[in-house]
Amino acid sequence: MRYLFFLFASFSIFSTNAQTEGLNINGRISDGISGEPLPYVTLIQLKTKRGTISNSDGYFSFENLVVGDSIQFSFIGYQNFIFIATEGNDLDIKLMPEINLLNAVTILYNTDFLNELIQKCRKTKNNRSKIAKTYFSLASYYQNQRVEMLEAYYNGHFVGHDVRNLDLKNGRIALLEKENRFFISSETSVALCRYTSFKRNDLFPKNPLELSKRKLDKFFKLNLNEKYLDPKGRVVYVISCQPKLDSKAAFHSTFWIDSSSAELIRLKLEIIDAKIHPFISLSGKSTLSQVDLSLGKSFISIDGETFLKTMDFDYKLKYKTTSDSVFEVKSEAVLYAYNFENAFTLPYFEFSNGSYEDYRNINASPYNKDFWKRSEEFTLNDDPLKSQVFIDNSATIDNRKLFSSNPIFKNGFFEHPYVFWSERRVAFRPANENLQQEKRDALPTNRYNLAVQVYMDYSIFNDSIYYNIATVFDPFQTYSYLPETPTTAAFINIYFDLMEIEKRKLVRLLNQSNITEIDIEDIYLKCKKEREIISKEYFKQVQRGTNWQGMLLWNNRVLDQLGIDNIGLFELQDPD
Repeated sequence: MRYLFFLFASFSIFSTNAQTEGLNINGRISDGISGEPLPYVTLIQLKTKRGTISNSDGYFSFENLVVGDSIQFSFIGYQNFIFIATEGNDLDIKLMPEINLLNAVTILYNTDFLNELIQKCRKTKNNRSKIAKTYFSLASYYQNQRVEMLEAYYNGHFVGHDVRNLDLKNGRIALLEKENRFFISSETSVALCRYTSFKRNDLFPKNPLELSKRKLDKFFKLNLNEKYLDPKGRVVYVISCQPKLDSKAAFHSTFWIDSSSAELIRLKLEIIDAKIHPFISLSGKSTLSQVDLSLGKSFISIDGETFLKTMDFDYKLKYKTTSDSVFEVKSEAVLYAYNFENAFTLPYFEFSNGSYEDYRNINASPYNKDFWKRSEEFTLNDDPLKSQVFIDNSATIDNRKLFSSNPIFKNGFFEHPYVFWSERRVAFRPANENLQQEKRDALPTNRYNLAVQVYMDYSIFNDSIYYNIATVFDPFQTYSYLPETPTTAAFINIYFDLMEIEKRKLVRLLNQSNITEIDIEDIYLKCKKEREIISKEYFKQVQRGTNWQGMLLWNNRVLDQLGIDNIGLFELQDPD
């Protein structure tokens, strides 16, 4: 069973960040009155400003502390709490709600007043943009067992209250088979980018913030739940909006609004059995019978402008199979913008647009063990034992195995996965006869396109540069209407080998001493230009493999550099 977000479509993420040994604390955060767990509470080490957040169940862990460190726990609607780090784990942290001022002086707020405040809030929409280092984590559960984990870092492009785009730095995936099924959330991050706080979106239920005063009165019942004075001295109004009409087409909403500035501080949207949602089932043997959604956002003020800080997206999907069996999968995702001051240096690679974006882009990125081992970036720290068990489970498939041939997915998860160079030879299936008729009728030189890139990413840890480099065949940009013959196969593989030779040249240049970040980009771009020149010469000289002397010349170069004889492997003979 697989599922996909229509567009392109709880936590337990293990942190392998490199830390020096120190005091580690962990525990659970809950409401000091009700005892309910508090999800996504922010923890900040006050001295260093290093932080993390709790998971969906209120669980947290914080590593590399020393006795006496001050840790601030903060959550909108609750009083801040300072904890002094000491020896010990399994902490029980209780946050007390802010004092509800309505308890002291009862005032009747009519609907017009609340509606006006929401309309003023809509006018605070910020169109400024910022880029921030962004962390994304997703986990799916079936029968209370984790079956999917995705963790990634991006440069997030934020426009006011929303995230518009995510450029991948690095990511990893793990899946666990359950009852001969895999449950895949292929493009959750893309769905988050499509959700807008103040604008109508046909892929999500109706949201009060998108409505005019007249429509808000028509579709929603407003109520002032409470008002309180927050640590910044703001009088915050907590307003709930309940649908008057079709509760399956509109969110049940709660907004935290600064009564003075009308700035939106936090929102929470929930719906049971949604009629409108961004999901479809990928399996032809099942249909979605129910979709429950919960979406939350919190915001941060930077230089007087409001930007998205965190976004959580929980969903429960029920599938009904053709045999009337029902499967229920629960997924939880969080997006966290944790550094608006410095962005990542992104990989040198042009990702192809298309479906399955989360999985496809991670597939295109070689697994970077140095990044996951040495990075000290923000992470959502959860129960390490449970996470490690999931990752180390021999039945778990991670992205080092997911996209290559294996007993579960005979040809990899995708029909056309990215291919990293190896001594194994590549082959292509025939092009779809129903596609691009003009290419089949074109000149021979236009009947194919071999898209090969050299992926390069680097990170600096403790003043040392760590590279992640691979030669990658891009199947989404590659096509071939050439005849399926040994000659064509040799022609394609020699080209792939030539690009691998150039990649190794790049590696040698980067391994020189005293390389700076400016040098890295200059070296990469110079090598890219040389690859373009070699590609042009190769295609011109071999004429799709029909020029024997050209093929022999380039084959010998590959044989000399890599020890691979494509002409011999594909049993080609001199036509003369």
